[in-house]
Amino acid sequence: MEREHTRIIDEQARKPQDTTGSDDMRQQMEKIAREKAETDVVLGTLRERVSVLKDEVERLRRQVHELQQESADKEVKIVQLTKQRSQDKEDMQGLNIALDSKQQELELVSICQLSPIFPDSDGVLRPAQKEIGCQGHGRKYACSTIESCKSP
Repeated sequence: MEREHTRIIDEQARKPQDTTGSDDMRQQMEKIAREKAETDVVLGTLRERVSVLKDEVERLRRQVHELQQESADKEVKIVQLTKQRSQDKEDMQGLNIALDSKQQELELVSICQLSPIFPDSDGVLRPAQKEIGCQGHGRKYACSTIESCKSP
């Protein structure tokens, strides 16, 4: 009987502990549920952030690729323009030489207009030479104009 009495007392003592334990368990479960909900919200936010960052990285990668292509195109254009500039300089030199030649030709033409042109013994056209007294030579010297006669 004592055993039964002890058993009943133990059961009665356990009931408040069970009730207290059950309340503690319920509070722990609620706390865990709240923490899980908060964690789920944070996790969802972080997943969204990761998705946005991945999209941004992809957009930036495409932009870098486009800029690299533009840079390469510009480098090719610079090389082409440099070559064209060099060619233009060569053309300009050639044109300057041609201009000098034409200016000399024009000078000769203006000289020839002062004196008629006749073929010489070799068949080359030359301005007619006049016998004039060249003071630099002290004798008669054949010069096409007085200015062209230089003393030695």
